[in-house]
Amino acid sequence: MRAFIALPVPELAPTGAERHLTLRFFPALDAPGLEAASRAVDRTAIEVPGFDFMLEGFGGFPDLVDPRVIFREVGAGRDRIVALRAALDSALEAEGFAPEVRPFAPHVTVARNRPGRPSSHARWPAPEPVAVPAREIVLFESSLTPMGAIHRPRHRAALATARGPAPR
Repeated sequence: MRAFIALPVPELAPTGAERHLTLRFFPALDAPGLEAASRAVDRTAIEVPGFDFMLEGFGGFPDLVDPRVIFREVGAGRDRIVALRAALDSALEAEGFAPEVRPFAPHVTVARNRPGRPSSHARWPAPEPVAVPAREIVLFESSLTPMGAIHRPRHRAALATARGPAPR
C-alpha cells in the first residue's frame, strides 16, 4: 500500500478537506512494513514534545511561476519540524528502512495543477499566517482514485508533553 507519516493540519480544512505536513512517504508498504513504521512513529512520539508552527505564504514545486504543486510555506517552528523529521528518520532506520534520498522541504500542499494548464494561484489573496499545533504523528494509508487521493489513518501517536514554558 501507499502510505505516509504526517502531522495533521486541521486549521486549513474548514470544509472537511484533510491537510497534512508529510514527514515521510512510502510508495509501497506491506503489513510487516506497516507494523515497523508504526513502531518508529511510537518511538519518535515518545521522544519529541508537541510544538506549534506557523504556515505563512505560498510556495510551489518546482517553482511558483508554473507550479505542479502549490503549498503553504512553514515559517516559525520549521526547525522543530526538521528535528522531528530527523528523529523519525533515526527511528525508521532502526526498524530497517533505508534513509530518504530526497531533501526534506516542510510544506502543506493546498492545490495541484495539471501540466499545461494555467494555475489560478496568482489571483489568490495573500494568505493569513496560521498557527498549527503539532500534537500527534499519524501514519496514513493513501489510495489513489479518479477523484483524488483518499487518506485513511492507520496509526496515531501523541507527541510527548512539553516540559516548561511553551516554545516560541
